[in-house]
Parts: sequence; structure tokens; C-alpha cells
Amino acid sequence: MDVMAGQRATRVTPAVAPAPIGHDRLAHAPSDHPPVKRAKIGVLLANLGTPDNYDYWSMRRYLNEFLSDKRVVDYSPWLWQPLLQTVILTKRPFSSGANYKLIWNEELNESPLLTITRAQTARIAESFAALYGDSVMVNRPQSPRDGGGRMRKAVVFPALSALCGGYVSHCE
Repeated sequence: MDVMAGQRATRVTPAVAPAPIGHDRLAHAPSDHPPVKRAKIGVLLANLGTPDNYDYWSMRRYLNEFLSDKRVVDYSPWLWQPLLQTVILTKRPFSSGANYKLIWNEELNESPLLTITRAQTARIAESFAALYGDSVMVNRPQSPRDGGGRMRKAVVFPALSALCGGYVSHCE
């Protein structure tokens, strides 16, 4: 606003309160522009999955879901599914379950992959919170379509990242 003092015009800048938490001033906006709410950034950690338990039926359910994915086994379903359902899924859950039992986290009753992924999620959430405050959501982000802001994927299984990333893209 301009104030006339005699013949001289002086510019008086109104006092601007600091931006509230979770809001920022736009670098290119005038100083009296109201604060703009920061967009949330969603981080989705994706892994290949794990069985619920090491018993026969949990292993069978997990192996059926995993081995039925065309990105895992690239055979025609009419050839692969009968073989999977009749031969593989009648025997493989026993041996896979025995191997999972050897490494199972009994304290938390979950597979080591799930234990490690939970720990990674917590550490990433801590790191992002230290860097960005409350503007980053880790583990349970909303979709950008639901007003959750931008979405970032982090595939945590590098050996099969195309498989895992493809599945996550398919689910979006």
C-alpha cells in the first residue's frame, strides 16, 4: 500500500505472520500472499509378499498366488495351471513350509521378509519425517486421486524389481 508523506510516496509492507506448520510461502509470490498448504508425498514400499504362516495351507495359498502371476511364470495358463494345481501345489508347500519354519520369526509370528520390511518402513518413515516433517506418508499413503498428493514407489526387492514394480503399477 502506498502512503503519501508530503511529496514522497513510501511503500509500507504489512507484517506477515510466519507460515503455519505444514504450509509454505511460495518463493515467487508476493510477501503478502497467504501461505499455501504443502502437498503430501506418498511413499509405497512394495515387496513380493510372504506367506501368513509356514503350515501347509498357508504355504499353498501363498505359492498359488505367487506362482499364478504371469510375471513370475511366463507359461500359458492352460499348460501351467494344471501342472501347478495337481503336481506342484500338492508337494511343494510341505518342503517350503519346512524351510520357512527354520527361519520363521516366532517372536512376532511372521516371516523374516515381513520383519525386515517393517523395520525398513519404520526407518524410512523416521528419515523422511526428519527431512520433510509431516508432509510425507510412509506405508499407508492415499492415492493421489483421493487427495493424497504425489505418490512415489520404492520397490524393495531389487532382484525382481520389474516384477514387483509391475505388480504395483497394475494395482494403481
